[in-house]
Amino acid sequence: MVAGKGAPFFAVAVAAGLLDAVPHALAAARRGRPDMHLLMVVAVGGAMAIGEWLEAATVAFLFSLSLALESWSAGRARRAVSALLRLAPAEATLLEGGGERRVAAEAVPVGGRIVRTARG
Repeated sequence: MVAGKGAPFFAVAVAAGLLDAVPHALAAARRGRPDMHLLMVVAVGGAMAIGEWLEAATVAFLFSLSLALESWSAGRARRAVSALLRLAPAEATLLEGGGERRVAAEAVPVGGRIVRTARG
């Protein structure tokens, strides 16, 4: 596409791609602590300033896609950790001085000898 004819479409693509990044970039600039959002907004703005609308739209799209993938993978990791925590036993039976004693899993001492566990 010729920049003059395609620029409005690319501008819409850039706006959609940076919709979430711009508020984060402004906050980072106010704090004086640059982050990836600010870097991407500057990169896209620079590409637009030199007339590279396709480049600006591509960078905005790829950045938006990377944020979506990051969010999706973080959600998966959170769900996996939650599933593992649900598997943790609620109680344990300790072997102490020839006898057994049931205690909460959190109360098992380091080095304690566990006979069995129960999910509760």
